[in-house]
Amino acid sequence: MSDSQIAPWRETLWNEVRSLDPEKVCPQASAQYHEDGFYTVIFMGEEYYVYPAEERVTGPENDIFELYPKFELVLLSYLAKAKDIQPYGKWISEKEIPGGSTFFRGPHSLPEIPIMKRFGRDAEGFLKTGEKLGGKKAEFGDASMEFLMLPRIPMICVLWIEDDEFPARVNYLFDASIEHQMAMDVVYAMVKCFVRKFLGNS
Repeated sequence: MSDSQIAPWRETLWNEVRSLDPEKVCPQASAQYHEDGFYTVIFMGEEYYVYPAEERVTGPENDIFELYPKFELVLLSYLAKAKDIQPYGKWISEKEIPGGSTFFRGPHSLPEIPIMKRFGRDAEGFLKTGEKLGGKKAEFGDASMEFLMLPRIPMICVLWIEDDEFPARVNYLFDASIEHQMAMDVVYAMVKCFVRKFLGNS
């Protein structure tokens, strides 16, 4: 999804978030609502503030997601759609999400190449970057890191190192509960945000 395709969602999502009852949103999304009229949502360990009345998202100073439409889409969709359910503890690929084998292809293929190019021969650097971002080591591939993307959305990034026989590979794993928490276009946008942040801290 290009940024221009996200724009039509903006008005609809802001209207939806404004219409929600914070007392219901907060337990569902594991977020906080403040008397001044904004939500606090944690994304990859950092606090972001969503102001429905002003249609504004703020975060850390000089944040990598500043004015990034995909990130706004992710936060608003999460607040509007998150369910108060625990992760299932079963990891699946994007193709195993119902409808994912059709959706996650072509222009919606999850981004592998940027991380592959940067860390294709550097598992140690991959793990160090993941640890810096609050990830924990997982047991997949040659190196993998699990992240709590949003309070109810865990994700694993898996790296296979390039060798003389095979090129490097990267893929993503999601808790099977993801189908109840996010639409597929939002999953795609979330992974794009992840890559942006991961490479920005490497």
